[in-house]
Amino acid sequence: MQTSLYDATFGRAGGGDIQIVTKSGTNDFHGAAYEYFGNDALNANNPFLKAAGARRPVLKRNIFGVTIGGPIKKDKAFFFGSYQGTRERNGASRLNSISSNVLVAPGLTNDRSDQTLRATFGVPVINLISLALLNARSATGAFLIPTPQASGRYSGSSISRFREDQFNANLDYKVSEKNWLAIKFFFSNAPQTLALSGAANVPGLPVDQVNNDRLLSIQDIHISART
Repeated sequence: MQTSLYDATFGRAGGGDIQIVTKSGTNDFHGAAYEYFGNDALNANNPFLKAAGARRPVLKRNIFGVTIGGPIKKDKAFFFGSYQGTRERNGASRLNSISSNVLVAPGLTNDRSDQTLRATFGVPVINLISLALLNARSATGAFLIPTPQASGRYSGSSISRFREDQFNANLDYKVSEKNWLAIKFFFSNAPQTLALSGAANVPGLPVDQVNNDRLLSIQDIHISART
C-alpha cells in the first residue's frame, strides 16, 4: 500500500494505491491458516463520547482465512487457492457510527406525552404530526429523535455491520520453457449495514449496501531471456 510519493506508473489521482500479488503452486504442497481479531475491550473510548458520558463504542473485528497450493502435474501444472472471511461490528467509525454533539431541543426527555411536552415547552397545544414524530421509534425500540444528554445535545454510538467472504483461485500451466498460461478467478460477497449514512447523523435509519465482485483473468505469459 502506498499513500504518497508514488510515480505515474500507478495512476494520476491522489489518495492511495494498493497492489496485491497472489501466489502460485509449486511441486510441493503448502498451506497456511490465520486469524486476526480486534476487540473494544482493548481500545480506549472516543474522547467526545467520554466527555458526554456515553459508553465506549463496540468494535469487534475478525479476519480469518486459509491458503493452499501445490502441483497438479509435477513441473507442468500448479494450483493455488485461498479463502478469507471478515466479520465486523463497528460502533467506532466516525463516518458511519458516531453521532457527535447533535443539537436536540433542551428539556426533551423519554416522557413524550402530550401533557408533558406542553408543560416542558410552554405551549398550549402540540401538533399531532410533531407529537407522532417525537414518539416515533426505530426497529430497535429507540426514539428516532434521541433524548439529549444534560448539555442539550446528543452524542452516541450505533453499530454498523460488515461481512465479507472472498475466494481466490490460480491455475498455472507451463506450455513451454518460455510460455506459461495463467488463469485466475476472484470471488467476493461483501454486504454491510451503515448505522449512519448521508445526511442522517442520528441512529434509527440504517442503510444496507451490497458489494459483490467477480473477476476472471486468463493470461499468456511469455518469458524472454535478458543479457
